[in-house]
Amino acid sequence: MIQLFTGCIARLAARYSKYGIICLFLVLQFISISQKLSGTYNTYSVEQGLPDNLINDIVGDDKENIWLASKKGIARFDNFSFINFSSKTDSLFFKDDNVDELYKANEHIYLISYRYGLIKLNPIEFKFTKVFNDGLLSMAVSGNRSVFLFANGNLQYRVNNSLISESNFGPAEKGTVVFYNNKIYLKTPNSDLLEINPLNLKITQKVKVEQIKISGKLYVSSVYGLIYYSGNRVFLIDKNLQIKPHPLILNIGNVNFYSEDKNGIPNFINNFKRPYFFNKIDFLAVAFDRTLNARVKNIYAISKNCNFIGTNQGLLKVIYRFNIGTPLMDYSFFNDDFVRIRTGMVKENDSVFYFLGFPGILKYKNNELELFSSDEVHSNAGIIFNSKLYCTTEGNGLVRYDIKTKKKEQIISSHIFKNDIYDHISLLNDSQIILGGFQKIIIYNPIKNTSDSFPLSKGNMAYKILRDQQTGYFWVTSNKGLLCFILSKDHKSIKFVSTQYSFTKKINDFAIIPEKKQLWLATDDGMFVRDLPTLKSIKDYDKLNENSNLKFSSILYHNHKVWASRVSGLTVFDLEKNKINFVSKAHGLTNSEYSKRSAIKLSDDKIIFGALNSYDVLEVKALDSIFYASDFFISAVELSGQKDLNKYTIKFEKNDGNFLFKTGEEDLNIFLANNDNIDSWSYKFEYQLNNDKWISLESKRVIRLSNLPYGDYTLNVRMIDPYGQISKVKTYHVTAFVDYTKRPIAYLIRWFIFFILIIVVIYFYARSSEIENETKSRIAMDLHDEAGTILTRLSLMIQSKKQLDTDREVLKSGLNEALYSLRVFIDSMSRQKFNLVNLQDEIREFLFSSFHTTTIKFNIDFESNKNLTLSSELYRDIKLCIYEIVNNSIKYSKCNLFFIEIKSENKMLYLDLKDDGIVSNLDELLNKGNGIKNIKKRVKRNNGQCLFYINNNKNGLAIQIKIPVK
Repeated sequence: MIQLFTGCIARLAARYSKYGIICLFLVLQFISISQKLSGTYNTYSVEQGLPDNLINDIVGDDKENIWLASKKGIARFDNFSFINFSSKTDSLFFKDDNVDELYKANEHIYLISYRYGLIKLNPIEFKFTKVFNDGLLSMAVSGNRSVFLFANGNLQYRVNNSLISESNFGPAEKGTVVFYNNKIYLKTPNSDLLEINPLNLKITQKVKVEQIKISGKLYVSSVYGLIYYSGNRVFLIDKNLQIKPHPLILNIGNVNFYSEDKNGIPNFINNFKRPYFFNKIDFLAVAFDRTLNARVKNIYAISKNCNFIGTNQGLLKVIYRFNIGTPLMDYSFFNDDFVRIRTGMVKENDSVFYFLGFPGILKYKNNELELFSSDEVHSNAGIIFNSKLYCTTEGNGLVRYDIKTKKKEQIISSHIFKNDIYDHISLLNDSQIILGGFQKIIIYNPIKNTSDSFPLSKGNMAYKILRDQQTGYFWVTSNKGLLCFILSKDHKSIKFVSTQYSFTKKINDFAIIPEKKQLWLATDDGMFVRDLPTLKSIKDYDKLNENSNLKFSSILYHNHKVWASRVSGLTVFDLEKNKINFVSKAHGLTNSEYSKRSAIKLSDDKIIFGALNSYDVLEVKALDSIFYASDFFISAVELSGQKDLNKYTIKFEKNDGNFLFKTGEEDLNIFLANNDNIDSWSYKFEYQLNNDKWISLESKRVIRLSNLPYGDYTLNVRMIDPYGQISKVKTYHVTAFVDYTKRPIAYLIRWFIFFILIIVVIYFYARSSEIENETKSRIAMDLHDEAGTILTRLSLMIQSKKQLDTDREVLKSGLNEALYSLRVFIDSMSRQKFNLVNLQDEIREFLFSSFHTTTIKFNIDFESNKNLTLSSELYRDIKLCIYEIVNNSIKYSKCNLFFIEIKSENKMLYLDLKDDGIVSNLDELLNKGNGIKNIKKRVKRNNGQCLFYINNNKNGLAIQIKIPVK
């Protein structure tokens, strides 16, 4: 028994060596007060993602993840993968990254550093908050109350994080302050146990406790009250501070760790070497091989079947097997030169069974095995008829044994030969047996020793024959599929029946479910359920987990459940609950590979399967204790930089089902988990984006999205259970975004703006050229009309041979006019803006200079906004218009009085010019000379209006000009 178990552990160590771990168990010894520990073990080190192999402390969060403290930060483990935190991922972390202890309070986890203080962690949002910078030795939280023991001896009591009282108690020990019965209890280094009033931190009791003199820690138990564990013993301390040994741990000393699970069940570690787990009545202990020198520091019980152990060589996950069955060994009955092969089982009565196979046959009686026959015959199947055990064989024909004498007899008949190969045998009636073998079916009468043979097709081997009692059909499974025949009443002939559907796969075993009219067919490619008698497909279980073998070996129908053996364990189809259970070594099986058609019901509570290593006797009711996760959750969401991971701060987002990341610059990592602590590695996850093809995560549980085209995505995730069935599908939403400037539309907008700018530049260039040409043309026109006309007239006068004094005066006046006109143009071109004051001053100066040599008197009236600005063009045109009118009045009107009024209202400039001259015919005046035309032209090009009329309807010219100004 010990050798077999040692072999199992050796195979287990080899199985997990692929993870590159130094196996914690070179040789595992199991030492128990009353029973041996049965379980499987996983080990994790830095190679699997731990920040450091030395585990200082372990706690769990509300989602059943565990958190590990080490000298290189902390790690969160979701039963599959690790996420690590340190000063590299969060600036608030301790500068040396060392976390000495972890403390779980309410929804937070506290990180304790004996040197650098306290950090509060929200384990859901991965948010760190610095609480204290001073070294902390111990803390306790009860509701909204908290107490902190600092390395300098200070003790603080707080309510809702507000300081209520503070006092110094001198040197203190780590982990020695707790709340208990509304009091604070503190263990001092000199073995004094202090009871303290929280409100004023006054000592209410002080007890010298010699038996707990050795350094240790206090612990508040949900069952036993206040506990102190140390290098001496585990003690209980009652309300009166009376000390007594822990009732369950009387004889074990040097306890360096003590804790309890959620149900108050104790776990402890002895001498940093041996962890103890309490199992109903007694403690189970695990001893490490001494050559490994493993140091065990802490235990965390995540469930009644799963514990985590922190050591100096990594994290150990201990999984207790379900007590679903016990092994039944038969090696000792046979020679070691032969490989034991287990095949069929035959029932004699409720307590006696025969186990067939090679070599020899065993008898199972009253739950014990004994040797029935040591003949080296490979028996396949058997029946009991008239106190004889009939067995089909692999190449030895049909043999029978006398149950009482155990004598073997070779059966020979007209159709049964010595070297025949038969696989099936069953009773046809009270006098006949039906055999299935190579290329034939035999009906044999053992009383008369007569037989009839019915041929099968070439190469066809009949494995098993069952009769459907409702229809009378016989169903035959073979290496070439499924056959159906009807036997004649005299049993002398058979007629094969064709069905609407066919099944041609090799069938290892099958069962008829009469109440459901179903055939269950076990093949190398899966389990197939067919309708009776049409063979129409009902269900195909042929899409299993890729890590599992599809081969089914044996089928047993019992208590509305189909029990089927596979290479990877047992699969149980519950037809009432429409549920599938998968049973493996993690649940107590000894075997993983099972024999063909080797299953039988021992009683209503037990069934047995023959397999490669042994027989597995299963407790039927224990199946209800097997749990498989039907749901999964997102345990973390990580945003990590792509370009420079050393400089990029890793961010963790709270999961709300909607995820946002900057594609091309960030990776979105979604961590998946379920709450199956026993068999978590057997689940598989797949995901798809926008109904595209499903992508398998294979051995990982992290969906990594990066470099997606920007936009919104639908993310579907599904979990596949250990059997390969889709147990849950969930939908999330992902938004991949980029900076607006990097989007294609941004590039289009840039090109569009560039194109518009080019058009605008071309337009303004063309417009400026047009304005330049217009300006040149206007200046040329004005100079030609004003100065040019005058100069031309003067030139003609100079060319005249006869020049009178009056001509000289005219010549002088004309030169002055031309000079004035040029001066106006030059002045208007030199400045861009003029105000009305400038215009008034220049008009006044012009009038004085023009009228001072004449007898004409003039009157000026200016009533306008002096801050009103005029453009250079308008300023010039107004001056020239006034110049033209004044000159006409002097030359032609023979007036005695000239009147000018300028005013502005509502962004309009009004000019009224009048004289009392001799002009009386307006029509004759308007058609005479270019002066009037120039006035009209200048007013018009400034969007103004010009009105000529006779002053007071008698004599004299009046001109009214109205021009808009801005």
